[in-house]
Amino acid sequence: MEHKHYDVAVVGAGVAGIMATALLSQAGKSVVLLERAETIGGRGQTRDKQGFAFNMGAHAIYLQGAAYRLSKSMGVDPAGKPPVINNAAQIYQAGTPHPFPGTPKTILTSSFWTLRDRLSFVATMPKIMTANLAALADVSYTDWLTQNVKSAAVREYLLANGRVGTYTNAADLSAKHALNQFRWVLQKGVRYVDGGWGGWLNAIIEKAKQASAVVQTGQRVTQLHPTADGYSISTPAQTLTATHVILATPPAIAATLLPDGNVVANALPRMKPVKVAALNIALSDLPHPTRAFATATDQPIYYSLHSAAAKLGPANKHLLHLMRYLPDTNNTSADEDRQALERWLDQLQPSWRDHVIEHEYLPRIAIMHDSPRVGHQRIGIETGLANVYLAGDWVASEQILADGAALSAEAAVKRILA
Repeated sequence: MEHKHYDVAVVGAGVAGIMATALLSQAGKSVVLLERAETIGGRGQTRDKQGFAFNMGAHAIYLQGAAYRLSKSMGVDPAGKPPVINNAAQIYQAGTPHPFPGTPKTILTSSFWTLRDRLSFVATMPKIMTANLAALADVSYTDWLTQNVKSAAVREYLLANGRVGTYTNAADLSAKHALNQFRWVLQKGVRYVDGGWGGWLNAIIEKAKQASAVVQTGQRVTQLHPTADGYSISTPAQTLTATHVILATPPAIAATLLPDGNVVANALPRMKPVKVAALNIALSDLPHPTRAFATATDQPIYYSLHSAAAKLGPANKHLLHLMRYLPDTNNTSADEDRQALERWLDQLQPSWRDHVIEHEYLPRIAIMHDSPRVGHQRIGIETGLANVYLAGDWVASEQILADGAALSAEAAVKRILA
């Protein structure tokens, strides 16, 4: 049943807003979720293109992160499989491909490493698994590698993996988060989701609806004002009220909804978004169908054949993702980024152009609205207004990406339920 007054209004239906809505509704609160787009999911939505499930770039669920933990607690365990890292995976150095050291065989035999490099890698692994991550928030990943890894080739390998795990191409990437993501991959792994992330997030929102949450799309919130019993929330179509509000929007939008001089507006100049250029391609055939993963040390690029693990399209067809991790001060054009990705794919999968069914290029996706960098604390959930909280990938300091969004949503919910 729809009301004019709710216990909680959640603004924004990305990962953070969806998680908050489901948690609150299952806790017995009356909740309305307001989303300005016509579909939920934000950057986690999935679009059908000729029978293929196109995510907005490469997406994977970390099985040790907050998003998966909360999803399972709500009875949603999305089907899928881990990425295929096999003996055909590659790592490029100075334009030359080598077997990616990701299996027992390639760790021992890849031409990317000498015997001395392999010994250095073996010596480094216990340091990664036992490092005090909390003490490394103010240490850059590059500095940590310099101090702890003797082999230059192993440092290059771990830098490439750090980009893949955090989506971040920055010299001041925090060692805390780079090592945490790598550790999670080794401990529980990641999962590519059957049908894409949209199905997963829709399953969570269905749980919320079953617990009486109200979900309204096409509702762009324009104003937030205090009232005697909470806040009025206005869109061009309606005004409703709520005792509590969670702003699960990008930071620039949250800043416009809060009073002048608010904490988000003050923090915006210090935020550094993490962006990628993403190329998604559906193919009828592949020259090298077992080549399912590649990265590089000399370029901030990534390739993964997601359909090798997850069900994302018709049988015997392929869906792959390429990304270029963009630095803070990117000086390349969108066309240059795309050409770089396509040239690399020419090496990975020659003649791929003859088999394209569908494609999509997303030149500047904001993976996170604030980067996990050295010496920088995320803003946290508090707004300075009573009963108004923040949630999103730019809010929590403990985890990043979708897990940071989920963790901030959980923190806001706990404040409301306290």
